[in-house]
Amino acid sequence: MLEISPAQLRFFSAVCANMVVVWIAAIPGTRDSLILTLDIVLAIVFWRLGVATEEILDRL
Repeated sequence: MLEISPAQLRFFSAVCANMVVVWIAAIPGTRDSLILTLDIVLAIVFWRLGVATEEILDRL
């Protein structure tokens, strides 16, 4: 089984939070509806990944 330390989980959570900011910041400059949809979906997915990571950290 893969062992992941709490520090690695905190780092991953921070990366997820930063990616959410990046994709939200990209939304105003996007004119293509497919790319706009992708930006929104990726922001939601990474937000949920960050939340799930924080929940795992709370259990440790």
